[in-house]
Amino acid sequence: MAEAKETRVPWLELKEFARAFFVRNGCPEGDAEVSANSLVQANLRGVDSHGVHLIPMYLQQFRQGLINPHPNIEIVREAPSVALIDADLSYGTPVSIRAMRMAIVKAKNTGVGWVSICRTAHQGAMYYYPLVAVEQDMAGIAICTSGPNTVPWGSVKRAIGNNPIALGVPSKTRHPLILDMAVSTVAAGWVLHAYERGEPIPEEWALDPAGNPTSDPADFLERGGGLQPVGKYKGSGLSILLEAVVGILAANPLIAPALAGEEWRNRGQGSVMVAIDISAFTDVERFKEEVDCLVDSVKALPRASWASEILVPAEREWRTLAERTRAGVPIHENILRQLREVASELDIPFSR
Repeated sequence: MAEAKETRVPWLELKEFARAFFVRNGCPEGDAEVSANSLVQANLRGVDSHGVHLIPMYLQQFRQGLINPHPNIEIVREAPSVALIDADLSYGTPVSIRAMRMAIVKAKNTGVGWVSICRTAHQGAMYYYPLVAVEQDMAGIAICTSGPNTVPWGSVKRAIGNNPIALGVPSKTRHPLILDMAVSTVAAGWVLHAYERGEPIPEEWALDPAGNPTSDPADFLERGGGLQPVGKYKGSGLSILLEAVVGILAANPLIAPALAGEEWRNRGQGSVMVAIDISAFTDVERFKEEVDCLVDSVKALPRASWASEILVPAEREWRTLAERTRAGVPIHENILRQLREVASELDIPFSR
């Protein structure tokens, strides 16, 4: 296989391109700015599955009416600790940040804030939203549902969502601890990323339409195969419960309507933003010191023969952020070609 060709692109250049993309598709400047930032921050952290390679997909979704550039966002229900927001198919980042900030205010008043969102478009990398709470010395949780892209344990048909979940807490001297994971073995964006790069995928990622492990990303993206659940029956069960607690609770079911043959893509997705006021439970500084102690204790454990070190959640991402901020974001030539096509079609300056 020929060596992959990548170009390092300065992150500010990528962000300006992404911002212009959202503006060209009718989004207000403020929404475009935060949406572009979430995409490029994903690339900077090495979460390329949720970075700028998604822009061609988003262009299709804007044109199909699956992303609404001028949504009428409404608070449908509200109580002291909880709220439900109808996003009206807004692109996910602006409304998710708004929801997390609302949850933070509620947490300051009641200890915990839980804000559900219905009918939101894709929200990008979910780690982005717990960080909003962590910056306020709170713990944060963000979960979203997805349409049927994962095969339930024991089936051969894609039928449940891979429902990403992200959690974050502050620490005293280290970077915040952030975990962002799907309940499939890998996020769907990584399969798309491999497909765009012309690369195979590990066989534990996906199944072909007959339910067999596959290394061909097209089996998932073109032929109706599905992602494999993480932990076999555990990921499968977690997906089903998250559809209930996150999707159905937000009046935004996806799986049952999809399996009944209804069109689910125009339903958007359900999600929840949770903020937990640490000071309502314990001293904040003591909590952060204990998080440092937890990390230090885990990293000091004896290492396996194959491991150079023991990593904690997001440690690799924080290192990648520092390196790519300095050296630029590596973008594969195939993805650059797609971005150039979008730039040409929408008359967006892009010199790459």
